[in-house]
Amino acid sequence: MKNIHYTMEEFESFAGALRAMASYVRSKGPDFVFAPVMGSVPLVDALRAVDRKFPTEIVEYPPNSSRFDNREELMNKWYGNFLRLNYHGEPLNVVCIDEVISGSSAMKGNTEFQKALNDFADEKQSPKIKRKVGYLMAAVGEQPDCGRRNGGLISLKNNGQLKIFETQKILTCDNLEFNPVRLRVKETTKSGNNHIYEPVIEKFEVTPEYLTLLRNLAKHVGGDPSFTTMQNLCKIQTSIDKYLKN
Repeated sequence: MKNIHYTMEEFESFAGALRAMASYVRSKGPDFVFAPVMGSVPLVDALRAVDRKFPTEIVEYPPNSSRFDNREELMNKWYGNFLRLNYHGEPLNVVCIDEVISGSSAMKGNTEFQKALNDFADEKQSPKIKRKVGYLMAAVGEQPDCGRRNGGLISLKNNGQLKIFETQKILTCDNLEFNPVRLRVKETTKSGNNHIYEPVIEKFEVTPEYLTLLRNLAKHVGGDPSFTTMQNLCKIQTSIDKYLKN
């Protein structure tokens, strides 16, 4: 496993973006927070490290990842069942947290949620449902190498549906040392460099480097690092399973 290096400037930039993002999410008073299971599990932990009031108890973990070969089917089922179990006629507000570089994956999550919401409204024969279910996005962002993000994502940002908290480097992005989730491998690509996964957690692997990062984040904002650890250990798989049932 490769060693991960980042500068103090990158660390401070990341911590500042997280702190602002946590405050923003709490200010919206959501009923639920979505954290896509592949990339946003460490984001939840990091947000809690910089803000002890971050509401981890309302986090759910949708299967939004290009690493699932039946991604659209999984997301449609998960989002549809989420709405059936949690919408009861009153306003329902969701904030989805994510990491954004190009923004394609975050945009996909929004698109599939809106499809599921339209299907649910049709199923209930009630178009007003679409006005009573709110879906906002909050993301920690790193500029892509090409300098341009997904056009649809920029539109969401411009109309206020998405808030991006920019950082020099997303320290938790695409690195196993900083992500404790190990999903079951369904197949490996011919090159051997990438895996296709099933929405099943094989195990959690909390590395010393990961715990050090979380504790350093807590210390940086004046928190107590002794209370900083991985959040929602049991809930992550439960959240996947609960909404993928027929």
